[in-house]
Amino acid sequence: MAEVVREPDGSVTEYTEVAVHGDTVQRLMAEVFGEHWAAISAGPIVDGAAYEIRFTAAPTLSMLDGYLTIDTGPWHFHLCVNDHRAPPRPSWRGCAASPARPSSAPTAAPACPARGGCGSGTAAASR
Repeated sequence: MAEVVREPDGSVTEYTEVAVHGDTVQRLMAEVFGEHWAAISAGPIVDGAAYEIRFTAAPTLSMLDGYLTIDTGPWHFHLCVNDHRAPPRPSWRGCAASPARPSSAPTAAPACPARGGCGSGTAAASR
């Protein structure tokens, strides 16, 4: 069932619950970034910063061990969208691009197949 919210500025947002089991999130994110890239902006919101990234061309999408890589060419980022099975590789520990995680957060490291490892400009999200 959808929930419709009318914002003070007059805009309307419709929220619909989506099941997150299986490959549902993977398929949804692949569709969003693969087919609707020109109409979206993406980015993390953390205390003290919010990044709003607009795409100028269709990104290349790839999957590795539960992570969807959205690659624009000059930069890329990873989203954990399915089960992550492999343990973190030792070469990723201390990767300057890996965000600091509190001890209670998941310890899975992002996969960087397009670049052969994490490098500058890499952002990662875990579920």
